[in-house]
Amino acid sequence: MTWRIGVDIGGTFTDVALVDDTSGRIGVAKVPTTPHELSEGVRSALKTAMARYQVSAAEVNLLSHATTVVTNAILEQTGTRAALVTTRGFRDVLELRRSARANLYDLFQDAPSVLIPRRRRFEITERIGADGSVVTPLAETQIDELIAALEAAGVGAIAISLIFSFLNPEHERRLAARDPALPVVFVTHYPLVREPTRVLRYPLFAQWCGTIRTSDWHLRFSAAAVVYGHLHIPRVTWYDGVRFEEVSMGYPREWRRRDVPPGVPRQILPAAPEPATPAQDPRVRPRP
Repeated sequence: MTWRIGVDIGGTFTDVALVDDTSGRIGVAKVPTTPHELSEGVRSALKTAMARYQVSAAEVNLLSHATTVVTNAILEQTGTRAALVTTRGFRDVLELRRSARANLYDLFQDAPSVLIPRRRRFEITERIGADGSVVTPLAETQIDELIAALEAAGVGAIAISLIFSFLNPEHERRLAARDPALPVVFVTHYPLVREPTRVLRYPLFAQWCGTIRTSDWHLRFSAAAVVYGHLHIPRVTWYDGVRFEEVSMGYPREWRRRDVPPGVPRQILPAAPEPATPAQDPRVRPRP
């Protein structure tokens, strides 16, 4: 007997649906969502469902997860305080919405609220042309003033979207350049490098993991650490002196093989130094 389990985290409840692959039997369970720590609600829902239908971890061959929490955050506008930086003269593009309206000929309809209000939309003098050429050089003297305004706005996320930057991203790269004193932590679903896939318990995952195009990002952006999931092998490895932290929860059948239970927080910053003799998996080959 094998079971497939689906979990959905909603704003009020966390739901679980189970299907017995052998008999076609279907089961459901519902528990309150735990906003302070969403994983607690997931674990509670799984325990409730598996106990109700007498499903052991070894019988679960698929655990699928989805969430409406992000959708709710957008609709309720409870996400982080965000700002937009764009080319001077294009601050109100979000309001124009490409002139799309629910009722094309109703000039008095109320438009939906924008995700970033005008007071947190900032401009800087620059312009890239439709052919990728620099029409107006980036006003370097305005950058410090822009940073001060962003800090005063108390924003937690910044979107930089300059006109035609996809043809020539040089101005965006200059604006995105960080203070070298600030640590960079990559948080990604997949590892940026390919080495971790060589020790997979499930080799099929390898085709969706690290790529050549991202293999130097931890060096290019001077990352203090890289945090990723997906591989279901919680561990710490080091590549080029940068710590890679695998934090995926994995499937219930995998938990019994681990020394640390799922959901235990790990410290990422301050970044720990690389040990003199890294405890690297012997099957991980050194980077060339």
